[in-house]
Amino acid sequence: MRWLFLLFACAACSSHPLRAATSEPASASPGRASSASAEAPAARPIFGFHSGRWTQLHHWLHYAATARRPAPKVAPEPPDTPAWDAAVDFYRAEFGPKGGFGVIFDEGLIDTHRSLSHLAAGERPTDLAPEHAQHLVATAALVDWAAEDARNQSFIASLEPLVAAHGEPFVSTLEDVYATDWPPRPIRVDVSCFAGPVGAYTVGDPVHITISSCDPDYGREGALEMIFHEASHALSDRLEAKISAAARRRGQEPPRNLWHAVIFYTTGELARERLGSHYRPYAERRGLWGGAMGPRKPLATEWQPYLDGERDLDEAVEALVARALAVDAAQRETD
Repeated sequence: MRWLFLLFACAACSSHPLRAATSEPASASPGRASSASAEAPAARPIFGFHSGRWTQLHHWLHYAATARRPAPKVAPEPPDTPAWDAAVDFYRAEFGPKGGFGVIFDEGLIDTHRSLSHLAAGERPTDLAPEHAQHLVATAALVDWAAEDARNQSFIASLEPLVAAHGEPFVSTLEDVYATDWPPRPIRVDVSCFAGPVGAYTVGDPVHITISSCDPDYGREGALEMIFHEASHALSDRLEAKISAAARRRGQEPPRNLWHAVIFYTTGELARERLGSHYRPYAERRGLWGGAMGPRKPLATEWQPYLDGERDLDEAVEALVARALAVDAAQRETD
């Protein structure tokens, strides 16, 4: 199976998942792992960060051909040359019909990305169709890769200490919340100025994350939240299934984006627990609550008690789905 940010459950988790990630004594955290064990260094790193010339160039051209919003302000200006224009035209013709989300859902584009991800800067993309490879090689000569790599490496250098300080508690807590083991380590992460249509995305089999070094909402402490947000897509299949089943028992379709809203809420609150009350989660900063992710209140009312150990997962999902469907119904009546 391959998925993007696609997403689940323990029969009765009565621990305190979010509290287990704080610096409380082990006796205060009866979850899968105490904070003391969660802080212990793991045998293998959680993530493996990479900055790749061909990965970045591929995503840049794909963004130029399919994007519906402006590039990040700090992104490089596209070369003003016929070779660049021809490459963008090629990408538009080949991949434009699949749209910006093609990098997430199209098997051919996923395979292309995986192939390019493992190429060194001095190697040639020989596994691609000849015309595709020719456009990449021609445009590579137009881009200051040293400057682009420096930006990506700076992003990695700022994120790695945060992962070192907070990563193991994140892993332990998210495993508890979704009752799913963490994927094999390290999860490969490609860092690129351009990273799909929304700043980051994840595909599976194996888990592979791409994250933007240019999007300001993915920088500094925000990068810690969002790298674990992306990784949560590899843990949450059971949650999505439980949400769908709860909605079907009520004779309705599951609320749109509810599974994704759960990920935003959970990872954002965990980041706030770890980083301090000054931290504003991504969904708050970007105005997603009340918009694309729906209202925050059902999550705070029905999901937070599960995170606090006051109900089990099945109870939380049933209550959350019931509340979300009621909110949707009330909204339809006012439209």
